[in-house]
Amino acid sequence: MMSTEGRQQMSESQRPIELFYSYAQPDEALREEIEKHLSHLVQQRQITPWYQHKILPGTYSVQEIDRHLNTAQIILLLISSDFLASDYCYRTETQRAIERHKAQSACVIPILLRPVDWEGTPFAELEPLPSNRKPITSWSNQDEALRDVALGIRRALEKFKALPAGVQQEVRPVEQPAMNQPPASNGLQRWATVFFSYAHEDTELVRDLQLRINVRGIASWRDVDDLPTGSLVEGEIIRAIEHDADAIALFLTPSCLQSDFIWRVEVPAALRRHKRDPHFHIVPLLQGISFAEVQQFCYNRKLADLSRFNGIVLADGTTSETKQEQNKKRNDVARRILQDAFALHLRRIHADHSYEPSIYLRTFVSAPRSIPDLSLDWQKVIDGKEHIPTAQEWEEILWPALLDVKRTISEKIPSHRIHLFIKGILPVAIALGFVFRETCGIALLLEGQKEIWSTETSPSEQELLHCEWTYNDQGDQQIAVIGVATTLSIKQSISETLSVVNFTPAYCIQLESSELSGESVRDAAHARAIAQQVRHICRKLCDQQRVRQIHLFVAIPVELAVLIGHQLNALCSITLYEYSKGSYQPIGGLS
Repeated sequence: MMSTEGRQQMSESQRPIELFYSYAQPDEALREEIEKHLSHLVQQRQITPWYQHKILPGTYSVQEIDRHLNTAQIILLLISSDFLASDYCYRTETQRAIERHKAQSACVIPILLRPVDWEGTPFAELEPLPSNRKPITSWSNQDEALRDVALGIRRALEKFKALPAGVQQEVRPVEQPAMNQPPASNGLQRWATVFFSYAHEDTELVRDLQLRINVRGIASWRDVDDLPTGSLVEGEIIRAIEHDADAIALFLTPSCLQSDFIWRVEVPAALRRHKRDPHFHIVPLLQGISFAEVQQFCYNRKLADLSRFNGIVLADGTTSETKQEQNKKRNDVARRILQDAFALHLRRIHADHSYEPSIYLRTFVSAPRSIPDLSLDWQKVIDGKEHIPTAQEWEEILWPALLDVKRTISEKIPSHRIHLFIKGILPVAIALGFVFRETCGIALLLEGQKEIWSTETSPSEQELLHCEWTYNDQGDQQIAVIGVATTLSIKQSISETLSVVNFTPAYCIQLESSELSGESVRDAAHARAIAQQVRHICRKLCDQQRVRQIHLFVAIPVELAVLIGHQLNALCSITLYEYSKGSYQPIGGLS
C-alpha cells in the first residue's frame, strides 16, 4: 500500500511545471515561435506556460504578473534590445527572477532572441540558450535555433522534475560553496553522477563518452549541456565536483593544458574532494599527451600529480588502433566510470548487504517516480518510436552498456534483488530482462502502473496464449519466427515484414491472447506463466528442431517483455524487432 506521503510526492511529480515568459512586446512573434516548439510539452502536461496575454479582462495586470513571477518554477528571459530598454522587464521582472534563481526556488534561463550587448547585465553569469550563445535571428535556419532552445528547456525541465517535490520547493542561498559546505541534496536525492572536465575543443570526444556513460545509468555534469541551464556557472561547477559528483573524468589533452579555468577551478576542486574523501575517484583520460607531460604540468602549477591516478590513454589518430579497438577502449572507460561512480554512490546512501537498488531505463521523454540508483538514458539513441538504433549502435553502444550494468550490479549488490522501472520500446525491455536472466540468480521487481510484478512470483495456471504453429518445409530449417501478442494482433504486420526480408523461416509460431487488450495480462502470476510458455517454445525450437536463429516480434505490456527476456536464457541467437514508421524493423540481437 502506497503511503500518503508517497501519493503526495507522485502527485507533485505529475503536476505540470509553470513556465513564465518575461519579454518585451515587440518580441511577441518570437515568443510565439518558441511556444510552438514547446507545444508537445504542453500537450503532455509537462509544462503550463504563462505570459502577459493570459491576463483576464478586469484583472490588475501588475499584480497578476507578480503572482505568476513568484510561483513559476522556470522563468524564461527573452533577451533583445527591446527587453533591455524596457524598464519593467529589465529592472522589475529580471530582478525578481534573479532573486528567486539565487534562492533556488526557480530556474532562470536567458533566451537570446536578437543580437545585443548583454555583458554586465544581472543575468550575464547564467548559461543562455541557444547553447552556442548565437541569437535566434542570427541563425540561417531559425527552426534549428528554436529546436536547440526547446531541447535546452526540456533538459532543464527533466532535471527539475527528477527532483523530489520537497527539493523543488526548497528555498536556500547558492553562494559559492565553502570547503565544508554540505551537499546540495542528500545522497538519496540523486542517482550516481560523474563530472566531465574538458576543454571545449574536445567536445566531440566528450559527447561520445558522455553518451556511453548516460546509457549505463550514470548522470553527468558537462557545463554547457548538463549543468542546469541558467545556472551560476563557477559556483555550480565547484559544488558539483566537491559535493554532488561521485567521480570526475579529466580529459587531459593539449587543449586542456591551455585552459586556465580547468586548472584554476576544476582540478583543485577535484583534488580537494579526493583529499577529503579518498573514495572519490579521479579518472584521467589522456589523448595527445603523455603521463610524463601531465606530471610536469602539475608540478609547474604546484598541484598534486594527476599521473599517479590510474589514467587511461585514448587513441589520438596517430596510433594504429582499429575502430573496433577504439570502441572497446571507450566502452572500457565508460565501464570503469560506472563502477567507480556507483561504488561511491552506494557508500553515500549507506547501502548495506540487504540494499535493493533501483534501475530506471527510458527511451521516451519521462521522469522516474522516485530517484533511482542508475538512470539509463537511451533517449539520445532511441527517440521513442521515431528512431530505432542502427545495428552498429546496438552492438557498439547499447548492448555493451546493458552487460556492464549487469556486471556492476552483480559485483556490488549482495542482495541480488533489483527494482526496475522502464519507459521504453519493447525490444529494449526484452534485452533488459535477458541480461538479468533467470540463470543469473537476480530477482527483478518491476514497478508497473498498478502493482509490482516480480520474477519471484509463482506462475499461475490461468489461460495461456493460443499457439498457432506453422511449418514450411521450403524454408530455412535453422530459422524461426515467433510473434507474441496480448494487446493487438500483429500477424499481418509480421507477414508484411517477411515478404521483404532476405530469408524464409521454416517455423512460424504465433502466440495470441483470446482477448486482445491492455488488460489481457491479468497479473504478475499470469505474466510469469506466459513468459514460461515463450521460453518452452524457444527451447523446443532450439533443442528439438535445431533452430539457430529466432526472430522475435511482440505487442505486449512492457513488464511482460522484461519477464520474457528474463526467461529466454542463452538458447540461440535472437533478433528483436520494433514497429516503427509503419513496419517492423530489426533493432539488435541477444546472444
